Amino acid sequence: MIPDPFTLPPLNYAALSPEHHLLRVLVDEEPTDLETAIGRVLKRSTKAGTPYTRFGQDPERPTSLAYHTWEHIGQEDWTRSVRRGARHGYVLTGTGEIRLRTLWDLQVIAPHLRAVRAQHGDEVARAVAARLDRP
Repeated sequence: MIPDPFTLPPLNYAALSPEHHLLRVLVDEEPTDLETAIGRVLKRSTKAGTPYTRFGQDPERPTSLAYHTWEHIGQEDWTRSVRRGARHGYVLTGTGEIRLRTLWDLQVIAPHLRAVRAQHGDEVARAVAARLDRP
């Protein structure tokens, strides 16, 4: 049941792709390494009440999924490898911001709109989509 179709439900961290999790914690100014990224994912998801542990429970011991996903986003133009002094890691590029927005639309907005459409009909779903700035 969706009480207010215009309000997004709490974020379901389990429904987000590993790529989405890592891109969400990168910034466009300071390089982020894998250990820091995993720590941020764990902190955000735990604070929300649903710890996302597919990358590992300890940032110092990432899972193979974490390594694979990190390597994948490093090969795309969504990130740029940067070294600043002793810090080395990825920063989010403009293309990465677009990719992150696309993932957000696919993994958060679209499922919400499908649920709104199923429960409240097409007209309400169109109004919600317009408010969420989505065609």
